[in-house]
Amino acid sequence: MNGVPVLYNSNRNSKDAGLDFKITYIWDGNNPQQTGNIVHIYNNETNETVYTATQTNFYKQECTVPANTLVNGTLYKVTVNVMCAEGVSSPSEPLLFYCYTTPDFVFTNLVQDQLIQNDSYQVRLSYSQPEGEELEDYYISLYSSDKTVIHTSPVHYRTEELSLTVTGMENNAQYYIKAFGQTVTGMQVETDFFLVSVRYLQPTIYSLIELANNARGGYTTVKSNIISLRAYVYRDGVEIDPTYVNGEMIDLRDSSQVLRFEDSFGVPDDFTIELKGCSFAPNSAPMVLSNGKYAISVYYRTGAYEGTGGVPKAYFDVRAAGELTYVGISNYIELPADNRLIGFMLTRRNNLYEIVAFDYGEEVEPL
Repeated sequence: MNGVPVLYNSNRNSKDAGLDFKITYIWDGNNPQQTGNIVHIYNNETNETVYTATQTNFYKQECTVPANTLVNGTLYKVTVNVMCAEGVSSPSEPLLFYCYTTPDFVFTNLVQDQLIQNDSYQVRLSYSQPEGEELEDYYISLYSSDKTVIHTSPVHYRTEELSLTVTGMENNAQYYIKAFGQTVTGMQVETDFFLVSVRYLQPTIYSLIELANNARGGYTTVKSNIISLRAYVYRDGVEIDPTYVNGEMIDLRDSSQVLRFEDSFGVPDDFTIELKGCSFAPNSAPMVLSNGKYAISVYYRTGAYEGTGGVPKAYFDVRAAGELTYVGISNYIELPADNRLIGFMLTRRNNLYEIVAFDYGEEVEPL
């Protein structure tokens, strides 16, 4: 009879004896075709036979070991013989494998349908395993609401404290978060999918520079969340030198002056932009964006309305012209003093706009 089966060896074999699992092999004795297999499992320490089974299998090169046949926390070895019309093959070389209880691998600060009030969130995990099997590495994936992968973190090998930060979540969106890990003997573990809803007023800058060590590939990834922008001040269409307030803010109180970002800047499909200032003139437009296709203007307004209870308030409104014309207003804030720092954050996502007004609670030194 031709052929001796070869057991599949990943060099990291680990099974849960409490569950059905498979032993797989390769067999090149295809003439005649196999009709089944015989599996023998031994306790590696005592060499005692603990399980023998004959299974009919014409096509799949595998043997199924029923749940609770073996005992977790034990090292075993297995051999397989292939049966065919000519008889039974010689046994394969033995393969060692461990049996360990599937670990508990769970989020400790996530619940289903959790509301996250920021654009980033630090998730924490807990890992435990009854027989002391250690976790070797883990990573986290962020999914869209239809469970399409958006981002996967680098693999982390420091498992003393299981914590990773998920970044880049957009306002008014839903995501799924899921974590994956691997034990030192190769057992794959994962959490459930956790649905989260994101709603925030102001995103935080998670980090200007992110470094990711890709140990398996032998390289480091550097990601920057900032770009260099250069602006120019114009008066009546002529470029002039800017006047600064405290070396931080540009004085644009002259209504004939505008600030233009002309280098390395455009209106992307989706964006979030924040503008801070003081002494805004009512009904002025402190920000205008245009790229030939879109024209987006933000105006500073004051007034007393039904929504303010008849009390004068300040707010911003956005007017966007593109395929469709969109008009929206922000929340109301208290009327600011001339030196009070206020501003807005404008977000566009899927051609929908949201504008939020802020009073930063700071005062700017007068000129």
